[in-house]
Amino acid sequence: MILVTLQQAKQHLRITSSDEDEDLERKLDHATAIVLDYIGRSSDAGWTATIAAWTEITAPMVVQAAILRVCANLYQFRGDDSDKDRDWSSEREGYLAPDVTSLLRRYRDPVLA
Repeated sequence: MILVTLQQAKQHLRITSSDEDEDLERKLDHATAIVLDYIGRSSDAGWTATIAAWTEITAPMVVQAAILRVCANLYQFRGDDSDKDRDWSSEREGYLAPDVTSLLRRYRDPVLA
């Protein structure tokens, strides 16, 4: 499922060459999966069908913005950086960055206890 094109991701990251296209496409796929997992509602077949029908043209711009932000995070922090290089002040382990969750809030049902 392509909700954000490679060209859109490259523009967002200000990448002008095609040297890293394969790696960036993989990170874009991962970012899309992360965002869709976050907003998915497995018990709501209608919502699942709505998400499955999205394309790079019909996906909400807010969802596309969240995918671009997650992709940028995956691109910047590849797992080989040291903890001292990363600003952990705005993140909690195991959660998406606050700016991403803020974007996606209206597309996600809260869990009720």
